Amino acid sequence: VTQECTNRFLRFDGRKGKHLMLPTRDDKRIDLKRTPILKWKWRVFQCPEGGNEGSKKRNDSAAGVYVLFGMKMFRIPKVIKYCWSSTLEPGTALSRNHGGLKIMVLESGEERQGQWVSFSRNLAEDYRRFFGKKMPQRPVAILILSDADGTKSRAIADYDDLELHAE
Repeated sequence: VTQECTNRFLRFDGRKGKHLMLPTRDDKRIDLKRTPILKWKWRVFQCPEGGNEGSKKRNDSAAGVYVLFGMKMFRIPKVIKYCWSSTLEPGTALSRNHGGLKIMVLESGEERQGQWVSFSRNLAEDYRRFFGKKMPQRPVAILILSDADGTKSRAIADYDDLELHAE
């Protein structure tokens, strides 16, 4: 946890992927039918050199927000990952892990590095788009993750104001 003036936020600075998981499966306060909008802001200072979420070996993201839903066949969870990529264009959508992991690039490269960038995603719409079904009422967990181990480089990213909202 880092602080600037009175604002406290999370910072990742390193190579090996680290995540913070917020378990939500048993939290009755979370109801995505009432609050399907996930909002957050992040700020990236350094992207992994040559990171590419479509590559098994260079699958590093400066910043990532994951929403984990129930298990798919063969115990593969359904996951939506929103990321700040080193190389892929915003709007790029990828599928990995036998279709269980859907990746959406929201920001890329160095143009807005050092700036807080806010996002708002409708989880119900994204879930239907990616998985072709109605979204479960509650995710299993929400995670934030930065990593640079595949590229053997470094990522620096801040995360703040992760919230669920009504439409």
